[in-house]
Amino acid sequence: MDSVDPKSFSVPCPAGNAIGGGAVVSGAGGGAPPAGVSLFRSEPTLIVDGLPTGWAGGAHESVLTVDSWSLTVFVLCATVS
Repeated sequence: MDSVDPKSFSVPCPAGNAIGGGAVVSGAGGGAPPAGVSLFRSEPTLIVDGLPTGWAGGAHESVLTVDSWSLTVFVLCATVS
């Protein structure tokens, strides 16, 4: 957790095994992020045969802050048949 801006991160799954995901921004202690910090990306990554291969997220400071904040990106991986 720091005030570096912007932050981005991707989480992979084996090809075609990502079924969903998301991203969240939080402040110190897991609380609300500082004012002006927001997500600019939360979407599936490279799609193979119509199925995503992971999830990507990104956040930035639209209003500069020295307050610490973090970006968490998660993905659900499963075999889809």
